[in-house]
Amino acid sequence: MTSRRDRVPFDSHYYEKLVRGGRQPEPRHVFRDIYRRHHWTGSDSASGAGAGLDQTGELRRLLPGLLTELGVDTILDLPCGDFSWMRTLDLPVAHYSTFRRRSVS
Repeated sequence: MTSRRDRVPFDSHYYEKLVRGGRQPEPRHVFRDIYRRHHWTGSDSASGAGAGLDQTGELRRLLPGLLTELGVDTILDLPCGDFSWMRTLDLPVAHYSTFRRRSVS
């Protein structure tokens, strides 16, 4: 049986093989390499298919109502993606703050 991991257009076992071969790449270097090679890139987002508009449709539809229902007026966003689906929302909050992340390139 072929796993989802085996169907990607790159060697998804590459870093695992490095470790088995005695190398210990730093997580930040692994992340940077994956990002630079666009291994996660989906059709809508550099963050991967899971961050695409089709995959986030239900979340985007329900999130504004949930924030209103819970009385959320401030969001502190600690970004880890490319903001592709979040930019499509008009959130019902008074304050939206984010941290700038360092570039991985």
